Amino acid sequence: MIRKLTLTAAAATVLLLMLALPALATRATTPEPFGWELQLRNAQTPKYGADMTSRQFSAWAAKKHRRVTIVDGATTYKGVSLKTVVGYFDDNNKETFNAALARKGYSVVITGFDGFSATWTSGDIARLGSKVILADLANGKPLPVPPAFIDAAGLPQWIPDWPLRVVTLVPGIVWDQKVQGVARLSIVPAAPKGAPSL
Repeated sequence: MIRKLTLTAAAATVLLLMLALPALATRATTPEPFGWELQLRNAQTPKYGADMTSRQFSAWAAKKHRRVTIVDGATTYKGVSLKTVVGYFDDNNKETFNAALARKGYSVVITGFDGFSATWTSGDIARLGSKVILADLANGKPLPVPPAFIDAAGLPQWIPDWPLRVVTLVPGIVWDQKVQGVARLSIVPAAPKGAPSL
């Protein structure tokens, strides 16, 4: 009797594995999404933990018509305007961009995973509005995680794109303002008078 039960259990296990193999094979070839966290820091007003995970960002971006689209050649980028993202943590109201604070002046430092950063003034962010976005989608899919490579000097390089990138078609905004692989936005005091604006 014990032998018969053991054989029956073994046969059932084999049957379950046979049924599961196609699903496991499909799962292995389907890319798993990567989680990430966008750090939001405010040196002007001590903040209450405004950081957003990838799921929080996607859910937040989907509400109240926040999604903005910019078509750059063959790529359609979707994201949230930089102004809206800054409005999420410029004061204690996550729903609006504080225009009065922006007029007083501050800077926003956008930093990528590779340590590259660019500084935007509050005035430029207010003026440009939805013409500058923090994109999380390209042609309907999450931004890709690019492979590392060896450059001409034989040094390892990684130019991030994922998870977010600054996208704009505004003339005069140069490539080094369009940070890729965005990991952090920091509101800091305004640059001294005479600093260049966009």
